[in-house]
Amino acid sequence: MKKSTSLRIYFIRIFIGGVIISIFILGIINSYFINSVITQDVKAKNEQIVHILSSKVYDFLKKYQSLIRFIGDICDSGLEKDLFDYSPYITYLKETNEIIESIYILDDHAVIELTIPYNKEFLGLDMSNQNYVQNLKDSFYWSSAFISYDTGFPTLAISFKTKYHIIVGFINLVELNSYVNMLSLEKNKTAIITDQLGTIVAHKEYRYVVEQVNIQDLQVPPIAQDNKISNLTFTLNDAFWFGSVSKLSEIGWQLYIIEPIADAFLLMTRLTIIFYIGLFLICLVMFGFSFILINRILIPINLLNKATENIQAGIYDFTYSPIKIKELNNLGKTFAKMNLAVQSREIQLMKDKRILQEKESLLQKAIKEKEVIMAQLITAQKMEVIGNLAGGIAHDFNNILMIFFTNLDIMNEKTGEEEPIKKYINIMLSAAERAAALVQQILFISRKTETNKSTVRLIPILKEVINFLQASLPSYFNILLDNHITDDYVSADPTQLHQIFMNLGMNAVQSMTSKEGTISFHVTYRILSVDSKTLAPGKYINIEVKDTGSGIPPDIIDKIFDPFFTTKTRGQGTGLGLATVKALIKQHDGDISVSSSPGEGTSFTILLPLIEKSALEVTSQKFNMDGLTGNESILFVDDEKFLKETIELMIRKQGCTIDAFSSSRKALDMFKKNPKKYDIVITDLTMPELTGEEFIREVRKIRGDIPVILCTGFLDKIKLSYFENVVILIKPFTFKKLFTEIRTILGTN
Repeated sequence: MKKSTSLRIYFIRIFIGGVIISIFILGIINSYFINSVITQDVKAKNEQIVHILSSKVYDFLKKYQSLIRFIGDICDSGLEKDLFDYSPYITYLKETNEIIESIYILDDHAVIELTIPYNKEFLGLDMSNQNYVQNLKDSFYWSSAFISYDTGFPTLAISFKTKYHIIVGFINLVELNSYVNMLSLEKNKTAIITDQLGTIVAHKEYRYVVEQVNIQDLQVPPIAQDNKISNLTFTLNDAFWFGSVSKLSEIGWQLYIIEPIADAFLLMTRLTIIFYIGLFLICLVMFGFSFILINRILIPINLLNKATENIQAGIYDFTYSPIKIKELNNLGKTFAKMNLAVQSREIQLMKDKRILQEKESLLQKAIKEKEVIMAQLITAQKMEVIGNLAGGIAHDFNNILMIFFTNLDIMNEKTGEEEPIKKYINIMLSAAERAAALVQQILFISRKTETNKSTVRLIPILKEVINFLQASLPSYFNILLDNHITDDYVSADPTQLHQIFMNLGMNAVQSMTSKEGTISFHVTYRILSVDSKTLAPGKYINIEVKDTGSGIPPDIIDKIFDPFFTTKTRGQGTGLGLATVKALIKQHDGDISVSSSPGEGTSFTILLPLIEKSALEVTSQKFNMDGLTGNESILFVDDEKFLKETIELMIRKQGCTIDAFSSSRKALDMFKKNPKKYDIVITDLTMPELTGEEFIREVRKIRGDIPVILCTGFLDKIKLSYFENVVILIKPFTFKKLFTEIRTILGTN
C-alpha cells in the first residue's frame, strides 16, 4: 500500500507552489507591462520626431510648390505679352528663394520658351523625353532626387502644368539636411529622409546624400504607409535596429527615425533585472511566512477531524465556532427536509403536467381555429387585391370604352339604315357593351360597383346570350332555348343578367371536352311556399342551364361557388366566374343550386322573382340629338386625351361653348380667372395632380352654386356626403346620356 502523506506536507506543497506560481505569473505580467510601457514610450518619442520632421518637410515642399504654381499663373495671365516681359519678375522670385537653382518655362508641347537664369542655348529645346514631363498629369510631379551638375548638391525637379504652359523648377535639397541636424536626437538615434525611390536626400552623415545611397541598400524595409507612422525592426551590420517610418502621400517621400535596439530598450533591460531580483527576495520571505500560516490552518482542520469522529460515535451535542460544526450535526435533518421538499415538488410537477396537457389540448384547438381564420384572411386579401386591380382597370378601360361609344354613336347617327356599314357599327357597339359588362363583372366581384335595377324582360336577354355563344362556338356545339313562360319581367340589372348567363354558358362549354355537346336553357314558372328556407314565398322564374359535359366530382361540388376555387390549370381560369354568378343572383333576391354526376353533365337551377305587372318594355332607341342643342359655357376635364377631344367635338357640335383640359390643375387655373363664365363643370374622378373630389372642392370654394357632373367607373371611392348639387355619371356612358344630363341640369333649350 502506498504510504499516505500528512496533511501538513500537502498544505506546504500547495501553499509554496501557489506562492511561487503567483509570483512567477506576476513577474511575467509586470515584465510585460514594463516592456509595453517602455516600448510605447520609445515609439511615442520616435513618432513625435517624425511628426516634427514631416511638418518641416511638408512646409519646405509646399512653399516651393506654391511658388511654381504662382509663376505658372503669371505666365498664363500674360498670353498677349512676351514671356520675356515677365523675366525680371520671375528672376526676382528665384533670387529671393536661393535654393531654387533654375526655372524652365515650357509651352504645352514641352518646348522651352524661357529659362531663369536666362540661357539662350536652351530656348527651343524639346524636353518631352524628360521624366518630369512624361509623368506629369493634372497635378504636380516631383521627380526623384539627383546630383546637380552645376552645384554638386542633391536636387529635384518640380513640374506643374497650367492651361498653356509647363513650369519646371529645380530645387536644391541641402536645406533638408539642416532639418535633420537641428533635431535634438538622443545618442545613436538617426533621422533619414528618402525620395520616392528610396534614395537618401538627408542624413546626418552627408556622404550618404552625396553618394545617393538607397535605403534598400542598407537593408531597411520600406513599409511606410501614406501619412501614417509605422514601426519596424531590421538587421543592419549584424545588429538589430528599431525605428519609426512615415510616408508623405503626395510625393511618396519617406521619413525614418532609427536606433539600435540595445540603446532603445536599455532602460527596460535594467528595470527587468531589478524586478526579478525583487521577486526572488519576496519568495524567500514568503517561504518563512508559509510555515506560520500552515500551522494556523491545520488547527481548525484537526478540530474538524475530531468533530467528525464524535459524529461517527453518535455525539451530536457539540459546537465548533470557527468552522460552525453545528451545521454538520444538522446535516441529516437538512437532508430529510430536502427529501420532503423534493417529494412535494414531484407532486406539484405531476399537477403541472396535467395542467400542461390540458393547455396543450386548448392550444391545438386554437391553432386549428387560427388556420381557419388565416384561410378567411387570405381570401379577404385576395379580394382586396382584385379590388385594387379593378379600380385601375375600370378607370383606364372605361375611358377607352367611352371613346368607342361616343364615336360609334356619331357614326351611327351619320349612317343610314340601309347602308352596309350600319351592320358593322352595330357589331362594334355590341362588342363595346360586352367589354363594359366585363369591367362591371370585375368591379362587382371586388365590390367596386352597385346594382342598377330596372324592370326588364328575361327572354330577350337569354336569346342575346344564346346568339352570342352560338356565334363564338364551333358548329358541332348545340345551344337550345326551351321557353314555357309568357310573362318574363323581372327587377334586375340587364347587364348583370347577361353576365350571369354568359358565365354559366361559358362554364358549360369548357366542361365539354368532346367534339359534340348540347347546352340547353329551360325556362318555366315555379311557386315557392312558406316552407322555403332561402327565398320568400311567391312566384319565380325557374331557369335551368344544363350541359352534356363531364360533370362535377362529388368531393368538390360544394366548393364550386367559393371565390378563387377552380379545377382549371394555370392560365385557364381564376375561380371568379361562379362566385360572381352566385353573388349577382343573391343581389337580385334569387337563388342558385347545382346538381351533377361525373360523365352525365351538370345542371344549374336559377330562381328569380317574377314581376306580375310589367313596367315599360325596353325598346331600342336610335341615337338622335335633335332638340338637345344649347348655347351654355362648359368646363370639361378628363386626363384621357382622346376622350377629352371627342367630348369637346360633340359638345361644340351641339352649339355649346366648351373649355376642355386633360390637366385638372390647368382647368382649375382657368376657372379661377373667370368663374362666372361657366354654367356647368364636368370632371373625371381619378386624375393625376388633383382628383375629381379635390377639383370639386376647389371649384366650390370659388363658386359654391355651380352645378357639377362627376364621371367615374365605380361609386365606392366617392363620398357623396361631401357634395351637394353633384350628378354622378357612371362610365362608360353614351354622349346622348351625358348631354341629356347637361340639358336636365341646365334646362332643355
